[in-house]
Amino acid sequence: MDGLATDEFLVGIDYRPAGGALYGIVANATRTRVVAINQSGEVVQVGTNSPPTLDSAFGVDFNPVPDRIRVIGNTTTSRRFDPNNGVLYGTDTNLAYAGGDPAFGTTPRVVHVGYTNSQAGATLTTLFGIDSGTGHSCSHRRC
Repeated sequence: MDGLATDEFLVGIDYRPAGGALYGIVANATRTRVVAINQSGEVVQVGTNSPPTLDSAFGVDFNPVPDRIRVIGNTTTSRRFDPNNGVLYGTDTNLAYAGGDPAFGTTPRVVHVGYTNSQAGATLTTLFGIDSGTGHSCSHRRC
């Protein structure tokens, strides 16, 4: 892809429900950045760089309700990026299984995620993921 540095990796892509443009998350050892990807495959940076991540596998999906990019990492990280300026909008509490869950006490390794109702104008959505450690699906809190 044009626009990636030699040490960068495109770690996830998703279509933005509000407008339908294709976005991606690019990462390397020193930064994470939000990019737009045009129809010819060119990567265009959106805004500024964000801090690096220690994750090696990612789940990326647009939350259609607040119009933010959710990035879940295999080290239990959960971050939200603003697609308008690329800024790290928020870092949420690390993922953990709730008491009573059969996986309680194990470290989640969520690497694939997707929101329900992924369409413009959605007012309610739920995030689901796949835990690569257990092979099971899991749901996250409602928005």
